[in-house]
Amino acid sequence: MSKNSCCSDNTKSLIAGFFGVLGSFLIVGVLAWLLVRRADVGPVDAARAEIRKKALGEIRSAGLEAITSYKVEDINKGWYRLPVARGMEIVAEEWKNAAAGRAKLLERYENSQKKISFE
Repeated sequence: MSKNSCCSDNTKSLIAGFFGVLGSFLIVGVLAWLLVRRADVGPVDAARAEIRKKALGEIRSAGLEAITSYKVEDINKGWYRLPVARGMEIVAEEWKNAAAGRAKLLERYENSQKKISFE
């Protein structure tokens, strides 16, 4: 170590580490501040509230239709959509005999895993 040096190598490393950590925190702080500033969309006005209410109504009606109506999903695979209440009735009826219900479930699983051949 020379006589002109004011600090040891260990002290220089500690100071560099301190400023590195401080700089990292400052960078993260600035990025967080920018994110909060950009994300501020202001108050929701009546027009925006009406758009959201309309979108929510469309989503709910589509969901209600999906759980209460019959539909052919994929005729080739034999997929059909039933109302949830009817599906529960069918499952309860099939599983009155647990062994038969399990066998039918495994059969359906095996059929779903078959690869379709177009040859």
